[in-house]
Amino acid sequence: DFVNAKNYYDTTLTFMTEEDEDYSVLKLRRDNLIEIAQLITEIEMQDSLLKIANMTDAERSSLAKQIKKERQQERIRQINQQLIERAKNSESSDERKKSTFFAYSDKAVKKGAKQFEKTYGNIPLVDNWRVKSEIQSVSNSKNSEVEGESVNNAELDDIFANVPKTEEEKLKSHQIIRRNYEKLGMQYHDLLERYDLSIQVLEDDLLGNYNNPNHLDAIYYYLYSSYNNLKKTSTANKYKELLKDKFPNSKYTEALGGKKKSTNSKIDSYESIYSMFEKGNVSQALKMVKRTIPLLEHDDPLLPKYSLLESMCIGKKEGEEAYIASLNKLVEKHPNSAEAKKAKEIVAIISGASVGIVSDSNTSGEVPSHLKGLPFKVDEKAPHYVIVLMKGKEKNISESKTDISSYNRKNAKDLRLRVSNIYIGTDVKNAIIVIRKFPNQIAAVKYYKRVLENQADFLIGTTNYEVYPISQANYKEILKARGLNSYDKFFDYYY
Repeated sequence: DFVNAKNYYDTTLTFMTEEDEDYSVLKLRRDNLIEIAQLITEIEMQDSLLKIANMTDAERSSLAKQIKKERQQERIRQINQQLIERAKNSESSDERKKSTFFAYSDKAVKKGAKQFEKTYGNIPLVDNWRVKSEIQSVSNSKNSEVEGESVNNAELDDIFANVPKTEEEKLKSHQIIRRNYEKLGMQYHDLLERYDLSIQVLEDDLLGNYNNPNHLDAIYYYLYSSYNNLKKTSTANKYKELLKDKFPNSKYTEALGGKKKSTNSKIDSYESIYSMFEKGNVSQALKMVKRTIPLLEHDDPLLPKYSLLESMCIGKKEGEEAYIASLNKLVEKHPNSAEAKKAKEIVAIISGASVGIVSDSNTSGEVPSHLKGLPFKVDEKAPHYVIVLMKGKEKNISESKTDISSYNRKNAKDLRLRVSNIYIGTDVKNAIIVIRKFPNQIAAVKYYKRVLENQADFLIGTTNYEVYPISQANYKEILKARGLNSYDKFFDYYY
């Protein structure tokens, strides 16, 4: 039930923050279900409206009475809820404490109850027993009236306002259903990789109920791909032959052995999708990559580039673990490509393997006298930040953050870094820009060394700042101290 699943994810995410371990995974699953849930809901709605349109007058009248009754019951429920809430809020606890009215005193109420029971015995608590039967009779009478109440023409028009009445309106409903079945089948394939559901929707629901749907070439291709992924080769080949026979000039036919696109055209397509990724439209970029990769020959030089772009999209959407898995898959498929080399470097940075940066040997042994008493500790495997201490007035904080974000997009976009700022001490001039976060000390130090080599690009127009990699635990210590607290000495010795 993808509609309810999407709603459950929505609810769960409201109780989480982006820092929670499973947040990115759950958000990705929710995002993948948003359009799927919308398509399913709209299909069910149009299908229900068409069923009502084909009912007899007597069937519609009976349904209208039921809907009217449900609406009345819902209105009564809402009114009762409002009254309950109003009663809860009518008297505050403070007002009760100040009041001299006996019923607001628990002690007085209990005392009165004992005296009543002693005098009159244990009388059941009911509404005024002299008129209880009459009240119940009236209530039953009202309920029976609601159940048998008729619905006038105006109410019928209101209840069934969206029901298609003319053949043209019915055709429009069918077109919506047909279009949504097509999209839904493709979404099951592209986003969820549920090839069984893609086949069910495209083959049974769409082709089984509608003749000559739009984009039949795309439907044949998706059915071919779904059956092929499920290792059902004979059925996959059936749709492959249908595609070649009926749509010889389609781009989907080209993907299965037809004429090739020109190199320039393919490069333009790649750059267009990459631009989409850079602008933050990651879901659409990933969808386009997944659709494009099957269209390329196994020796196409763009294939490793698309694979790396796919990994970057997955990293953005699914997080670190999925990112590493996708990069390793790229290395396995294209071991001799430049993209494989880059993928290895990214994996090394994320996982903390050695990539030519060796931490200082001073991480072991006795703490030197000038560092004794400092709260900082060495933890090479702990997540790290990079902090930038702004010392001059050449640039304001907003401009500096913009420069650093721009630098990160050009030089460290694979790390998915965030930039924020804090002020330490009481002087707003003591600003620290925080770049987070790096998986370990090695990754943070590598970033730090690149910054030193490219200071002109890091903060434009000023060099009046200091940069330090720092573990999360040590970062908390400088916040507690409201200053660096000799962290620069600790950094110089250990890093």
